[in-house]
Amino acid sequence: MTTQTIPREELAKAELARRDFKYFCMYVHKVRLVRHMMRWVKILQSEKIDDKKVAIAAAPEFWKSRVIRMWIEYSIGVNPEWTRCLAMNTEKQAAKQVMSVEDTIASNARYKLVFPHVVPDMRRGWNQTQFFIKRKNSARPEPTLMGCGVEGPVQGM
Repeated sequence: MTTQTIPREELAKAELARRDFKYFCMYVHKVRLVRHMMRWVKILQSEKIDDKKVAIAAAPEFWKSRVIRMWIEYSIGVNPEWTRCLAMNTEKQAAKQVMSVEDTIASNARYKLVFPHVVPDMRRGWNQTQFFIKRKNSARPEPTLMGCGVEGPVQGM
């Protein structure tokens, strides 16, 4: 059995990514957030938002979905007990984003270094429209992330 030693510099970058969403994006996804994206982040990080209900409207190709997807990944690491619902125009659009978040959690080595406590809970569910991660309160019926279309099954969740 071999033991892999993680360089100090890598550990320092992971710690910075754990503490700050901007650095999370740079470290995990190699994405540098620009001014309009940072405005969205400021809203997402605001404690004044009632239960974190946020809608972002912007022209196509402004990276709305990508920023929100990265935010969801980050928030799962910071607050693993929360439930999130990603409502998009269609369930197909939402499913694409949910699967991308699942891929990051399951396969991205840097994400695993930043948030080692985030572990998929395949027994509870891991599919195209919702998934669970292992939580302290494993009896909670709500998934960690659920994706749906705006006319989808949000009610009751």
